This record gives sequence, C-alpha cells and structure tokens, in this order.
Amino acid sequence: MDLRGGVAHHRCTSSRDGLAMLNWIAIVLGLQLVGELVATLSGLPIPGPVLGMVALLALLLKLGRLPAELDQLASALLRHLYLYYLPATVGVTAHIGLVTTELVPILVSVVVSSTLAMVVAGHVVQHMTGEGATDAV
Repeated sequence: MDLRGGVAHHRCTSSRDGLAMLNWIAIVLGLQLVGELVATLSGLPIPGPVLGMVALLALLLKLGRLPAELDQLASALLRHLYLYYLPATVGVTAHIGLVTTELVPILVSVVVSSTLAMVVAGHVVQHMTGEGATDAV
C-alpha cells in the first residue's frame, strides 16, 4: 500500500494478492513472536526479533525464492523506516538526564561499534567480490 496525499493506493492487483500479503504479514509477526518466546524461555541473550529474522531467513532458504508479496511488504516497511525511530527518540528525550550523565560511555560505544561494523562490512564485501584476495604464486 502506498500513501499519497493521505489516500491509500493499493498495489495488489487482486484480492488474492492482498490475502497473500496479509498472510506474509501474519507469518513475519508470528516468527517475531516465536523468536520472542524462544529468547524469553531459553534465557538466550539474543533479542527475540533477531531470532525471528533468523527463522524467516531459514524459511526463505527453504522456499528458495523471495515471494513477491513479501517483497512488497518489505518495501512498504522500508519506505516508512524513519517512523520506527520515533519511539527511541521519545525515549531518549524522556531520559535526557541519564543520557547526559552517561554521554562519554555512549559516545565511546557508538564510535567503537560503528568502526567495527564498517571494518567487518568492508572485509565481507572484499571477500564476496574477491577484491581483497591475493593470488598465490
């Protein structure tokens, strides 16, 4: 669904496509719930939504393809990704005193984790493209 000027424009060509997309919404939310349950009951230090995404990846690998309805759902969610940061922004604003007290550890963790993520991503890209590989003589 696309929102233009407050009017919903549906991209599904039939009610069958719409039902298939609703099924994928239910599957994605169900996998997130399963991940949350596994994380809570097992005591794993991994967030439930991450476990749900791993389960979704396993499902997609089993299918061997990306269903068009799931692609549409993902595109719609990504188009409005900025909305998912609103609760975090409100939370930071509500606890601004704590943030200012712990500003140095927060900044250090952000710089270190961002640098580490960029280094790892660079190595992964080099490995996948073969650009970082040296020829053995």
